[in-house]
Amino acid sequence: MYGDPWLHLGVIRLKSRLDLFIAVRKQAAETEELYDFPETELMRVLPPNGKIYQTELVDFDEATNLEYPLFDGSNQDDVILDDYATLGKFKSPSSRYLRVSPMVVKCYSALQSYYVEWENRTGHSIEVTVERAFLTTEERDILIGVDDPRYLSPILGLSMELSLNLSLVSGGASNYPITSLAKLAIIKCGPIFQDGGMAMGLGIYSNMVYVDARDAFKVWNPSGAYSSGYNSVTAYNNYITSLYSAATEHRMVDPDYPVQACEKADPPALQSPTFSHTHALYADHTKSNGANECSPAYSESVSIWIRILSGSWCFSNKIHL
Repeated sequence: MYGDPWLHLGVIRLKSRLDLFIAVRKQAAETEELYDFPETELMRVLPPNGKIYQTELVDFDEATNLEYPLFDGSNQDDVILDDYATLGKFKSPSSRYLRVSPMVVKCYSALQSYYVEWENRTGHSIEVTVERAFLTTEERDILIGVDDPRYLSPILGLSMELSLNLSLVSGGASNYPITSLAKLAIIKCGPIFQDGGMAMGLGIYSNMVYVDARDAFKVWNPSGAYSSGYNSVTAYNNYITSLYSAATEHRMVDPDYPVQACEKADPPALQSPTFSHTHALYADHTKSNGANECSPAYSESVSIWIRILSGSWCFSNKIHL
């Protein structure tokens, strides 16, 4: 045991003055391989031989396996990975081992951060619930069909299924339809995945939103849900696609005062002595300026779309919210 470089050792000092060495994790190399998350580091591990079948990536080479490291989540549910993301949120209930990408962690934290800020404005306490994230190979094969667009991502730690806990919100689901979470996921998570070198997948289901990182953007909508202002699922999906393009181009997406914000929006530029930034206008959600506050007149919306089609820095489609 003393000569085995694969074991991560702990030491307990006994009253008899003897040291007891305990192997607490089986690390994946002779030296620790640590992977960075916003608030901590996790060590890549190997599962016991009897558990390898649950997590092995059979069709991937070693270089690809290194891109999707396996972590030991035992007794680490409360480890903070990012501001609002703990390790336990991404574990499978049937396995102590998991994969989770920092991109997925950042995506979740960005969504929950938005609702925390919204709570401060409205007094509504909303929790983004991770219904499912990492799946073992066995779980994936039972729960998801080969032709399902979700098939690959869960075993790689690149996905999560999300819902909103609205138990403390008056009005509940009627005020927060699943399409509102889908739209927020596009705005918040699209740029995060892009910065990580991947595109985003979005599935809209009747009671949850599926989010993952993948090679090319894809949206699917088996729920048939779409926001008011659209007359078909196809039209709504097209809107989501245009929203994703705007978000990943780091445009100002759906500001509170569309016309004024678009006129004052300054795209990022290389720093220079002559560069000057003018802050865009934002609404104070604790006040109301009238029923038409977020519904510009038709001529205004046309003007906005002209800016979008010409490559404008601002993206807004408030008339369809």
